[in-house]
Amino acid sequence: MRRVGCRGVIITGWSGMSEVRDEFVYCIPEIPHSWLFPRVSGVIHHGGAGTTAAALAAGKPMIVCPFAGDQPFWARRMQELGVAAKPLREKDMSADRFAERITEIAENQEMARKASRLAEQIATESGVKNTVNFVEKRLELFPSRNWK
Repeated sequence: MRRVGCRGVIITGWSGMSEVRDEFVYCIPEIPHSWLFPRVSGVIHHGGAGTTAAALAAGKPMIVCPFAGDQPFWARRMQELGVAAKPLREKDMSADRFAERITEIAENQEMARKASRLAEQIATESGVKNTVNFVEKRLELFPSRNWK
């Protein structure tokens, strides 16, 4: 953060990281993504489905640093959608590459516009209703089973 002159909030969670606080970094053990993400200019995260969804809903460009499970998929998908920088895996991480990605999401206005437009689209969706309808229709394919 110091290298690019930006301030950042690090949610330490279960990481065991010490809580550094200076003019560039503020560490906090936990904070709701739904509160924090709308207040920042970009989101750097691991690529879990929930954190990715929260960054999308907030309309923020992102840097995804995947390390396990479905995280590489979400990292690639966010880049394909134009709302994230190229994924930065732990094995490829360096201060220079990290600073490059931060600069990219801070300065790339097209990425910010795409993230904002995608958030607007997501806000109009009825995700829970659509999911319930989808599941109920699939259950109708098996009328002989008692699902209740």
